[in-house]
Parts: sequence; structure tokens; C-alpha cells
Amino acid sequence: MRECIEREYEGLKFLRHYGIDCVPGPLEVDYGGCAIYEYVEGTPFRPADVKDEDIDVAVDFLAKLRGLTDKPESQQLLQAAQLGLYFLVVIDLSTILGLKICL
Repeated sequence: MRECIEREYEGLKFLRHYGIDCVPGPLEVDYGGCAIYEYVEGTPFRPADVKDEDIDVAVDFLAKLRGLTDKPESQQLLQAAQLGLYFLVVIDLSTILGLKICL
């Protein structure tokens, strides 16, 4: 549990530090198993409702993530956090776009 909370909290802190504000901001953490994050308002949507602009926003987000890999601080993040975030984004995008992806 501790590693999961640490990866999530530190990963979000890193993203927010570099201006990625479409993710919840980390507010407080107890590495023993609890964290508090900022609420990010949004609306649920169905894959059928996805527009070209939504795909553009998702691709821009992935490009921003890729651009952060050369930051010195990114090397300090746990490798599992990078892998976990990658799979989360790929799986979420595949769901949004209605794609079947083999990983």
C-alpha cells in the first residue's frame, strides 16, 4: 500500500510541478496508506460522444508526458509509477476510442 500511495502522490506532484493541471493536485499524504487530492471537475461521457477535439487533447496530454521524461526529476520517480501511468493512459484511451489493444 505504501508504494502505491507514494507512486501516485509523487507522480501527480511531479506532473503538477511541470504545469500539467488536468490531473488532481496532491494536497496531503500519509505514506501509511492515505492521500488527499484536489477535486478535478469534469463530466462523464460515452465513447460514442468522443469528438476529434477530444482525441487531440488526449494526444497532446501524451506528448506532454513524453516531454517530461528528459527532466532530471523524472529519473527519481519509481519506474513502476511510469509503467503504471503508461498503462493507465493507454487503457483509458483505448476505452474512450473503443479500441482493442494488446499489451
